[in-house]
Amino acid sequence: MAEINFQVLREAEQVKRENQPVEAGAWKDAVEWGLQEDCQAVNIRIKGE
Repeated sequence: MAEINFQVLREAEQVKRENQPVEAGAWKDAVEWGLQEDCQAVNIRIKGE
């Protein structure tokens, strides 16, 4: 799962470099949502829910 997060972050950084701020902002929101979902999935597995 951590490898996926690093890949998402690398892609987000690339998008920010290559695109206008509005597009980068949308990608940032998408990345933050994805990371939040990953963290919640890990927490659920750790707690055994």
